[in-house]
Amino acid sequence: DIVCSFPAVSALRSKYPGAVIVYRVPKQYVSIVQMARVADVVVPAYYDYWGLPSTCKRFFDRIFQPVLMDEEQAESSNVHLVDDFCRKVGVEPEDRQPHLIVPARMHCRIEQILQTMALRNKPLVAIHIGPSWKTREWSVLGWQGLVRWLISSRKADVLQLGADVRVDGGQFTGIRITGSTDLVGKLSLEQTVACIEACDLFVGIDSGLLHIAGAVETPSVGLFGPVNPAFRLLPGTPSTGVVSDVVCLGCHHRRPIIHSRDSC
Repeated sequence: DIVCSFPAVSALRSKYPGAVIVYRVPKQYVSIVQMARVADVVVPAYYDYWGLPSTCKRFFDRIFQPVLMDEEQAESSNVHLVDDFCRKVGVEPEDRQPHLIVPARMHCRIEQILQTMALRNKPLVAIHIGPSWKTREWSVLGWQGLVRWLISSRKADVLQLGADVRVDGGQFTGIRITGSTDLVGKLSLEQTVACIEACDLFVGIDSGLLHIAGAVETPSVGLFGPVNPAFRLLPGTPSTGVVSDVVCLGCHHRRPIIHSRDSC
């Protein structure tokens, strides 16, 4: 959601020239907004409190806290997330493609890490298996088969990225895919962005890292189930959404929604 909001914020700058734009975001994602360079000030917040304190509101001329169609059970959400943000803040985007600019120091750092691990002589593929909603995840057998194929048929080195943190914020030890180099939880968010940019291909579930791949223009393959990739994959990027042929595909965009986070 954060990455997909950037075209709307850029359009707000054009609509209100000279304004100071403050972007408030959960503190663990501050660096993402900074790399997008869409705001003058980035203010850290916490997951348990998204609203702006009333004592602060008097300092602003405009406050945007968009409620997206995905969050409105009464209506369909058949619109791309980028366009949803733009509609909710009343702007037309000049560029629908979010962009992230990786700091030079992060380029250097991730190159050092990859060189140390001898991961610079073959095609480099990053995978992200989750965690996320159970209905968004793919089977371990599927991931293991994919990694075997990438190594044997494409002579690639495979990196597993991500964090051992559940959607609800709880810590756990996730599954590691045999044959991949385990970088889960070993990189900062900035380093992860730099690592994805350094890769030749990113393969992952519908998640923030898939959107980051699009924002740094790394070719990507997204694995989708309840969510339709037409409404999520970033426009103008070398990306492909892989789906099955079940008749209920994309049920997340129907009303009522017929899946939960943990069951289908």
